[in-house]
Amino acid sequence: NLVELYLGNNTLLQTIDVRNCPALGTGEKQKAVNLSGCTNIENVYFDNTSIQGCTLPNGGILKVLHLPSTITNLTILNQKALTEFVVPSYANITTLRIENVSDVVDAGAILSQIKDGSRVRLLGLKMNFDTAAEVEAFYDRLDKMKGLDENNNNMDKAQISGTIYVPTLTSDELASLQSRYTHLTILYDAIVHKVTYVNHDGTKLYET
Repeated sequence: NLVELYLGNNTLLQTIDVRNCPALGTGEKQKAVNLSGCTNIENVYFDNTSIQGCTLPNGGILKVLHLPSTITNLTILNQKALTEFVVPSYANITTLRIENVSDVVDAGAILSQIKDGSRVRLLGLKMNFDTAAEVEAFYDRLDKMKGLDENNNNMDKAQISGTIYVPTLTSDELASLQSRYTHLTILYDAIVHKVTYVNHDGTKLYET
């Protein structure tokens, strides 16, 4: 029967566990839970609740974060100690803001599920891809999103910075990727050069 939950500035609180309280978040007064004043929170369990948002401290020692599939606003800022992150589905998310968090938060997996036109801000991103074509597909997905500035104001384009790693790519592919999202640094092991062999009349024979 738990419908609302208010915690205030409880700096001693380390663990909150309200799993299997499905009515939490369904009340008219409260759709999200505010934990921003709980600066020493380490373990957060909201599994099988109905909350649409959870305001976390900006920075801290958060280690475990479980959220329900009803979440519409996922904002995690400067939580480097996070080791366990569980959300059954990202399909309802329309606002995604991830800044300088641990690698346990898979931004690529989240982006693959959220709706087109969602507001996205990803800072400190680190992603690995096998081919340049996969990076292009990731950028195509970003192109379908809107953005947020640091004050949560709307922007026309997804705001994203960090590093993208791909083992090999051509110089043309590198130039194309760098021109699309200029705040993403492309890391690679080698630039591959294509050699085209042509006949005496200019017809193409093959490429290597």
